[in-house]
Formats: sequence, structure tokens, C-alpha cells
Amino acid sequence: MIKSVFAFIALPFALSSCVLVPDSWFNDASNEKLFDSSAARSYTIMPPPPETIFNGTETVYQRNYILNKRMIAHIGDPVLRIQGFTKQNYVTGRMMLEEDVEFKTEYEFVRLPAREYPIYGMFEINGDSFFVLPPQNGVYLLADMSGVIQDRFLHRIRNSDKVSLYREKGKLTPKRPRLKRMAESFENKTPFVDYEVLYDGIKNNQITFFFKHAVPGTNGEQGSFESLAYPKDSTIISLAGASVRIIRADKEKLEFIVLKNARD
Repeated sequence: MIKSVFAFIALPFALSSCVLVPDSWFNDASNEKLFDSSAARSYTIMPPPPETIFNGTETVYQRNYILNKRMIAHIGDPVLRIQGFTKQNYVTGRMMLEEDVEFKTEYEFVRLPAREYPIYGMFEINGDSFFVLPPQNGVYLLADMSGVIQDRFLHRIRNSDKVSLYREKGKLTPKRPRLKRMAESFENKTPFVDYEVLYDGIKNNQITFFFKHAVPGTNGEQGSFESLAYPKDSTIISLAGASVRIIRADKEKLEFIVLKNARD
């Protein structure tokens, strides 16, 4: 069926042409005024973003100490044990809703339980982009690029791959609910930095240490070795680049505080 929509121009002798609108565009809505009613107002949902988008690499360090905490190392124990790993970060094509959301209009009711949702597609209008959530009974809820769920939605046009934008604003409970874009990361299990500094006691009136720099991936079984020595009365030393306060050192143990990381 074809419906005719007439627009009149206020001239004494002129009547404008009519615009023909397919009946299917109204998708059986009981109130046709709620939908945009011209061919220019049908829209296409664009494909979703890729399932994973690379978001950069970061370095993660594992250390055997806590900054500014008093610690004790006996002879042969590590004063410093440091490993550095690379981690690749990705943004996914999924979003997390952390609380239940209800969306109501005069004719529609949608309830979104708190859970993970795939991004169904993308929608653009007036230069703005939105994430499209999976349809609920022909209704597509929208979220802006920061994840805030919108109070307007898309409605599937019957017998078409197009959608229309609902004119009426809905009521959201809670107000301004937000979806969080999910991320994932993959950490390289082989460290690119791997070393430790062992306490070696007091020798020749000096505080001594044994520095072991491992070849990555050998778990300390291969690498370079070096002896380090500092005056016995030292209070703050630079140990493999880390700033260390010496509280007490004797032939059996070392009491110390790491003040600053080697790679800060």
C-alpha cells in the first residue's frame, strides 16, 4: 500500500507535489507520527568495528620489593629482582553493561540486563557516530562514543534492511546509563629485562653484592655476572640504577629500603 503525504504552499494558485511513502515504513506502529515519514529518513546500520583494534604496547615490570618499605635480605637472597615484559593492548568489539537498564516509550519497552553485549553495528547522523546494540523485538538502542545509552532508538522497517529513527524520546532507568568498551591484553611471557642483585655480606670492610644479568628467556641460567662493593658506612647507594637506603648491614643480613625504581 502507498500512502500520500501532501504539503501545501501558501500561494493563491499553487499546490505542491506529493511525496509517496510506502506503508511498510511505519512498521505497523499504531501512531505513524512517531516515525520519520519521508524516504530521506530511512537509514542503514553500518557494519560494526573490527573485533579487536590494536591500542598500543606498554611495558610491565615485576619487582620483588615495595617502594619505601623496610625489607631484609640474608646472604644469597635477592635485594632486587626485576623482570620487564611487553604487553599488547587491544580494544574489542564488545561492551559491558554493569547495571540493569530499562527503556520505555508509549509503545515500546526494552530491558537490558547487566552483562556483556556485542556491538551490532554503527549509526551516523548529523555528523555524530553511535554504537548500535543488538535488536530487541525490532528495537535498536544506541550508545554514543563514550558509551552513554541514548534516549532515542532505531526501529526496523518491515520487509526492508533499513531502519527509521524514532521521533519520541524514551525514558531511561537509571538516567544516563553507560556501557564500557571492553579491552584485552596479551603479555609476552619472555622478559626482555631480567636481572637480580644478591646480598653478599661484608668483605674487606665493604658492603658487597652479586649482580646477575640474565639472558632473556633463560630464567637466570645464562647471562653476565658482576661483583659490586660499597663503603660499609654508606647510607644511600645506587644499586643497578635503583636508589637504596642502607639501614643496617652485617655478615648475615641487610636491612634496607628501596627509595626509587631503577627505571623511573
